[in-house]
Amino acid sequence: MRFLLFYLCLYNFVFPIRLVAIPKFEWIILSIPLIWVLINFKKKLKYFSYTRFKTTFIFSIIMSIIGCISSLIYDGDYISVIVFMKFFLMITIANSLIIWGYYLYGNDFINKIIKILVISALIISTTNVIEFFNPEFRRFLFETIAVTGNSSYDTSFRTHGFASSGGASLSLGILVLALISYFKYSISEDNVSKGFYFFCFLFVYMSNIVIGRTGLFLGAPIVMYLLFFKNLSILNIFKKIFNVAILYFLIIYLINTIDEKLLDVMFKYGLEPIYKYLAYGTFESETTSGVVNMYYVPDVLHIFTGAGFWRWPTLGYSLPDPGYMKLIMSTGIFGVIIFYSYQLVIYREAYVFFTRKYKLKEIFFFLFIVLFLSELKEAVFTQNYAFKVLSLLLVYSWFLKSKFNGKKNNRLHYRSF
Repeated sequence: MRFLLFYLCLYNFVFPIRLVAIPKFEWIILSIPLIWVLINFKKKLKYFSYTRFKTTFIFSIIMSIIGCISSLIYDGDYISVIVFMKFFLMITIANSLIIWGYYLYGNDFINKIIKILVISALIISTTNVIEFFNPEFRRFLFETIAVTGNSSYDTSFRTHGFASSGGASLSLGILVLALISYFKYSISEDNVSKGFYFFCFLFVYMSNIVIGRTGLFLGAPIVMYLLFFKNLSILNIFKKIFNVAILYFLIIYLINTIDEKLLDVMFKYGLEPIYKYLAYGTFESETTSGVVNMYYVPDVLHIFTGAGFWRWPTLGYSLPDPGYMKLIMSTGIFGVIIFYSYQLVIYREAYVFFTRKYKLKEIFFFLFIVLFLSELKEAVFTQNYAFKVLSLLLVYSWFLKSKFNGKKNNRLHYRSF
């Protein structure tokens, strides 16, 4: 029972479960890891004392103060304060899950967590694909899961599966989990595990065709590199070409089995930039055009002080979606510098931590760089599915460095994956 509860909590942390019948159900589940820590607080306090956790708390307080001052000056919405405190809350819950996982599974805990994340991604991807092709299942989801955002999932082609929102947010999370599946494939030793994780890598990534363009197109060069260019040599070039050819013909075969109307939807919307390039000669979509227009230069004063808003614009400004713009309009340039400098620090530390153990620098580079790239389109560092997954990796690195630093059994725990 406790293992099932842990799985539910981990799944809900990454993909919050918002039920129509039970309002705020996702917050009820999110509170369970925190309650578990509070019950055992004296024993677990040491796991909240490592330096990076403390600096993250200080960082969140500083950002909240800057956002609060900007909103106070311009009668803003104060939502940035909530966003920055939520950032720390998610880090705290991630830390609680890491500690809980360690006490449940022992030395193998991170391996179990990664497996749960990959299986969760497989569930999400599968339910999105079924939702796209099966109207009855789509109706069931609409009646069961409360969704967020401004998409009408009951009437449009968009899907969300067993998640509470879809689009760019979900597609980016799916891309990150596809890369984690590839990581597991790379380090697995037996053929069954390698086959399973490679299938997950391909299927999870390709499901973005019916989920969202962000993860699909951002991941395209990454996936192409991993499938073909990684470790490319004269000796294996024909093998790689053969494997890619098999994959190509398999995709063509599957495409030929799809209803023509649904195929048209997939092409015009899921692959909109390609469709527009072939039809009009421009490689763009409605989303990219809209995002470009969301970049503007604020007044000089507001560059330094912000304009006090995150969601509800003040002073006649329009609402931007890109995270970089949201930060500058809610905190000003100093808030932007502090926020992204800290993100660079913690992600660089995590990158160094993981690449010291595994000779897979490219995978971890891709994993940690996607948030910075996606921030060009929307705010992802505080509230995205991908951020939730990567926060677990961040906290795991803090946990392990703190708990086993300098101990003889360090090697044992570093082999947890």
